[in-house]
Amino acid sequence: MKDLDKKVIEKRNLDNNFFNPLIDLNLPHDPSFLLNIKEGYKVFLNYIADQDKRISIYADPDIDGIMATSIMYQWIKNIHSNVKIIHHQRNKGHGVVPSRVNDTDLLIIVDSSSNSISEVKEILSSKKAKDIIIIDHHETNNVMVQNGYLEENDSNGNDVLTPNYEYEAEINQVDNVVLINPHQPNDDYPNKNVSGALLTLKFLEFCENFIDNKYTHKLVDLAAISIISDVMSVTEMENRYYYYKGTSLIQNLGLATLFNVMGLDVVNIKSDDIGFKLNKALNSLLRLQDIRTIFKLILEYKSEDDINLVDKILQAVKQRESVEENIISSITVLNDSKGVIVAQNNYTDIVSVSNNFNGVIASKMADKEHKNIIIVNEQLQGSARAFNNYNFKDYVVESGCADGAGHQGAFGVKINDLKKFSQYIIDHPPTFEIDDEYEFELEFKDLSKKFFMEVEELQHLIGNGFGRIKFLLKDVEIGEVKETSGGNTYYILNGNKSYIRFLDKSIREDKLKQGNICDMYFTMRVNNFFGKDYYECECYNIDVIDDKINDDWGFLDE
Repeated sequence: MKDLDKKVIEKRNLDNNFFNPLIDLNLPHDPSFLLNIKEGYKVFLNYIADQDKRISIYADPDIDGIMATSIMYQWIKNIHSNVKIIHHQRNKGHGVVPSRVNDTDLLIIVDSSSNSISEVKEILSSKKAKDIIIIDHHETNNVMVQNGYLEENDSNGNDVLTPNYEYEAEINQVDNVVLINPHQPNDDYPNKNVSGALLTLKFLEFCENFIDNKYTHKLVDLAAISIISDVMSVTEMENRYYYYKGTSLIQNLGLATLFNVMGLDVVNIKSDDIGFKLNKALNSLLRLQDIRTIFKLILEYKSEDDINLVDKILQAVKQRESVEENIISSITVLNDSKGVIVAQNNYTDIVSVSNNFNGVIASKMADKEHKNIIIVNEQLQGSARAFNNYNFKDYVVESGCADGAGHQGAFGVKINDLKKFSQYIIDHPPTFEIDDEYEFELEFKDLSKKFFMEVEELQHLIGNGFGRIKFLLKDVEIGEVKETSGGNTYYILNGNKSYIRFLDKSIREDKLKQGNICDMYFTMRVNNFFGKDYYECECYNIDVIDDKINDDWGFLDE
């Protein structure tokens, strides 16, 4: 299809440089637009300039938090020796834990704690730290405060001063705390979808304008990874800029080695490789309560002598898969109604990690069962995952019998009354809308390897805000039907010899049969396994035109 890139840009109303962000002269944004960044730099410089000052970085236990911490640590370590990392494991939740902080002069908290007012007060009052810099990208809790005075004229024309009241992040009222967060009121930074790691990089880029230490260019790959890991908007042009720049070459030796061992190229990494392969590997360690190994891989990997770190990660992936299988086999279904399954996780072999798996198990079940899934523990607390982009969190909260916190499709849940909630599901079954939208109608002759690769190139960076390109192929005759772990797979004959896989990701409850004539709504991808490319279509909707079976249909010899 000629000029597919231009047609996608026009249909989706995208920036003209959407697929080539590195040539956009308006990027990247000037970090000086960030509120409080000058104050933060002054505090930061005061400690960086004195080698006797103790600096601690508090890491949030997710991939974005780890990347942000690794960026800050490596940058400081390059010029200041007295720096350490503080962290806790995933099962302790997000945000700073005061008991973990001890004996430091400057505490830098990255990727969390914009609203941890009581925690930072406790740290400061107990003299565990003298100053705190928070670099975070989450929403802030704001209050109305008096911020100086306005000069005005009264009715007689006399100058008077009237109090000026403005909203600001509540934590800004705590002395010795500097918050850098684009979501706080009066912040003019254009990119509100920045990840925690990218925001950390931006802060350090600002610092490099005033001191002779140019090191951020070696850390861009970590920020790029965080954009996908933390599901930041990939329609945000600055995010695209840093992603393309950072993944043009993975510079971190530990991560590059892990990529190579997993059979991935370290040059021009696709977002799918990060989202489905790297994330799975690193999250396996987080779910198994081993954040230290990730830091060792990123910060301490020097040569092949450290290959045991990579081996440990690969073993964690296998252990995670084993734990997932054991959890699924031990699950008790508490309610299975139309559109929703509520199940209990009874896994007890490794109690400390059991709850860490609720979300990933719910995701797997949602894909397989084509329903919204809730996985809880004995206290009826756990994780929920939506099917087919359903607004599941709203549904749960509107029941009045359960609470949900997080995103619509992936959130934490607490069921307050299981009996009433189960009845609510029966009385108000969720309905899934069938997606029959598409952007381009194709013919069989269009489905060439060249076209697959062209589409794949445009989908180099996909994610939040920019999904795969949608296609329609009419009057498709189903050939071979196979049952696979991911659902039903249909093989369609294209031309004389080439078979194309169509994976059924639709909400259909019945399986198609050989010879059915259908309209296929699908997206395209090229998967590479052990050096071989596989050309696949994922159907988000299948409309059966003729359900009669054609007995004369047959495969041609390859």
